[in-house]
Amino acid sequence: MLTLKKITPYNLFVKWPKIIWRRLKEKIKNSRLRMLLFHNQPVMLEDIYGIKSILYPWDTTPLEKLISRKIYREEIAAIKKLVRAGDIIFDVGANVGFISCFLAKIIGKNGKVYGFEPVAETFHELKENLAINRLENVLVYRLAIFNEKQSIMMNLFEQKYSSWNSLGKPKFKELSPMAEEEVAAEMLDNFCQEQKIDKINFLKIDAEGFDKYVLLGAEELLRGKKIEYLSFEISEIPLKGSGVKAKEIFDVLKSCGYQSYKFDLGQDKFVGPVDDSNEFLKNYYASYHDLAKL
Repeated sequence: MLTLKKITPYNLFVKWPKIIWRRLKEKIKNSRLRMLLFHNQPVMLEDIYGIKSILYPWDTTPLEKLISRKIYREEIAAIKKLVRAGDIIFDVGANVGFISCFLAKIIGKNGKVYGFEPVAETFHELKENLAINRLENVLVYRLAIFNEKQSIMMNLFEQKYSSWNSLGKPKFKELSPMAEEEVAAEMLDNFCQEQKIDKINFLKIDAEGFDKYVLLGAEELLRGKKIEYLSFEISEIPLKGSGVKAKEIFDVLKSCGYQSYKFDLGQDKFVGPVDDSNEFLKNYYASYHDLAKL
């Protein structure tokens, strides 16, 4: 409770307003208050990178996180070292499209982003975010990328946790998948052959524990050195849900002539090579180039 010890100009106009504002900001993080403020209607936000997105009432992520994108800071710094204007980019597991939008801005009108998101509702949000950002250099496909061409079942979490949707069954504390959806799956080798794409400059993979299978479906591209740079995610809980060990992902890349690296944000450089991970959640980067020399 705010204690009124003495009414002074300093307390009235400086100290107490700061205390009230700090507590109000904490309250705004509460989902019910946010829904009341937004009248249960979607609103448009713009982050520090100039990327617009739709905030739905069910999304209780603090506004500061959505605008600052702090959780992407390391990934963005690494991407900036690997991606150039005019590049061909693949975003596997595009979710609602923040990274696709960011990559599209880097590569410009002469580049192209191919985004892949299999879940219908999330795919709708992806297309929506691309539309409000007026990005014409992004093509999106409602596909899962896998090591076989087939129909497979995706396990779905409630919409505010859609980034956890997976082919496996990860369990996050008390949260587990609540539904299933049948989706089409394709191999990158097949897709590139059909689309007559002979080189990928940067491949981003976020397949919630199934990154290994994305790579197995791209072995021809990898062995032919047709993927210059790539990123993949090591995430302990999704990996358990898929039955894959972290080292298996590194081994697939190594067998195709690629070395893997961490990115050190403090030193602003790639560190490695590394061939395994015990991280709870970490992005890694791989190439047939020596990334430590960049």
